[in-house]
Amino acid sequence: PRLAPLWKVAPFSRPYLTIDSANVPRERCIAYNALSNQVLIVSLTNTVTSSTAPAIYVLDADTGADLYQMFVDTSIVTGGGGALALAAIDVADDGAVYAANVVDGTSGTFQIYRWDNSGSNAAPVMIWNLNPAGQTVRWGDCFAVRGAGTNTQILVDNSTGAWGSVIVPSESTLTNSLWTENPFANVAGGLTQGRTLLFYGTNNTFWEKHGSAGLNLVSYDTSAQTSLIVTNFPNLPGSPNLVAFNSATNVLCAIHYVSSANTPDTLDLYDIWNPLQANYLASYNFPTNHQANGNGCGRVIFAGDRVFALDANNGMAAYTLVPVLHITPS
Repeated sequence: PRLAPLWKVAPFSRPYLTIDSANVPRERCIAYNALSNQVLIVSLTNTVTSSTAPAIYVLDADTGADLYQMFVDTSIVTGGGGALALAAIDVADDGAVYAANVVDGTSGTFQIYRWDNSGSNAAPVMIWNLNPAGQTVRWGDCFAVRGAGTNTQILVDNSTGAWGSVIVPSESTLTNSLWTENPFANVAGGLTQGRTLLFYGTNNTFWEKHGSAGLNLVSYDTSAQTSLIVTNFPNLPGSPNLVAFNSATNVLCAIHYVSSANTPDTLDLYDIWNPLQANYLASYNFPTNHQANGNGCGRVIFAGDRVFALDANNGMAAYTLVPVLHITPS
């Protein structure tokens, strides 16, 4: 297969996309709403208004065009005293939007907010205001959401991956803090940079990757509060940080950070029919020459045949996965 470009958005081409400190980019995560065909991006900056308040911008997934901002009520979305008022974001199967702050150590509480949908008038409610697993460590750099309604599950883990928790609703309205957690010790701990967290199927497994470490398939047991590594794929070429894959077509995309300021970072495409020996296929440039992204902030999303990628400080890009026919004479 190959990737056909849909659109790219360079830093400073939009007020909410900037180039900031290598370790503290102001745009850290994106999400995709399949029900509305929209890409959502969290940003803590705006070059027009000079605002540093948390905001969620909504883009047309087909064209990358700006649509509107979601309603982020800062009397509710307070950030809990954490380092970043909003960072991670994801969308459940029913179109509900979930976003969270970053809390580091004892500097505040981890907070998760919920919107019924990604419309401009949907109002946020705080559904979680506690450091998971009783651990006063860093939370909120990434999370994953699956399910719908009362079957929604939010998977979180701390910055080094030593602890994880599955947070679920305790009542039917989904609009207050009556959510409960199911913590577990996470054996897939690792580096803090470049975090990937992906639910896998419908059972108690997820994929996790920390920095240049291997891609781990982890099985968790919330009753025993334990976990184990089911499979490890240590040999992804170039040791990429942020990855996503399409299990139906056995392809994987990863953000590759180059070392030269004269060339762009790339989104690299791999064939993973044999995950132990991924086969590199092609690279696709981000819209600006390399800007430092020391903590590997951003996200790659596979949504059917679409791929969406944010490389913090380096912009956004969207592609369509296109099959390529190979003919071998018999």
